[in-house]
Formats: sequence, structure tokens, C-alpha cells
Amino acid sequence: MDPEIAQDGLNRLQLSSRFDDTVRGIDSPLLKVSALEVIWYMRNQLLRDSDWAGMAHSLEIRTPLADLEVFRAIAPYLGRGELKERKKDLATVPLKRLPRSITERKKTGFTVPIREWASRTSNKWPARGHRDWAIQLAGESGFDLRPPFLAN
Repeated sequence: MDPEIAQDGLNRLQLSSRFDDTVRGIDSPLLKVSALEVIWYMRNQLLRDSDWAGMAHSLEIRTPLADLEVFRAIAPYLGRGELKERKKDLATVPLKRLPRSITERKKTGFTVPIREWASRTSNKWPARGHRDWAIQLAGESGFDLRPPFLAN
């Protein structure tokens, strides 16, 4: 690439001023670097890559907060070392507080019944070995999973 074209592209992107805008109002050098990593590297690169890799394997990936305004709101607390229980403290940032019934409840977790789904086979078309859940999903989508010799 022609160096002049590359320089013109960099000038148009105005990266330096955009980086400055990202760290505006954040005093701590460490938190400035964190903000730049969250907003420019994690959000623009890592989350996109992890989303692609997760979808390629049918996995849902939980992502961290990557919002500049949220980061700016909690940065003063981070700078003073006031946030010890990160998630619970984050709930105190909004002007309209979350109710204690939410912020103080115990973890509930979640399960995905993969074992149950995978262990049930269908009696409709045993020659194909389709699982009930796959047939149900396919049927809801309008697909016919019957083998060609049973389709008629």
C-alpha cells in the first residue's frame, strides 16, 4: 500500500482524538488503558472473534459489559478501590437502584437439558435415528426429516 494512502486513511480515522475521547474524564493511567482495551480491543476484536467461534460450535458465550458510559460511571469507584464485590457494586451505579430483592438474591444458575434431549430417540422414524427434540424443532421450522423412502 502506498504510504501516502495509508497516512490519509489514518488521518481520516482520527484515532488519536477518538482515543482521547474514550479516556476523557478518567484520571487513573491504569483505568485509561483498561477503558481503551474494553472499548477498542475487546469490543471490536475479541467479542467478535469469540462470537464467531461460539456460533461455529453452537455455543452461547456470555460477554462482559463493554459500554463506555458504564465504564465512565464506575471508573471513579474503581480508581478509589471502592468496588470490591464487582457485580453487586455495579448494581448501585444507576440513579434508579435495583431493588434489594434482586441485588441480594442467591445465584440461581441455569441448566440446559442436553442429556435428556440427546437420550430420547423417536419411534416415528427409527431408521434415521432422529432425536425427538430435533424432529420437533425441524417440524416447527417446516422441514420434513423423513428419509426419502418414507416421504411418500
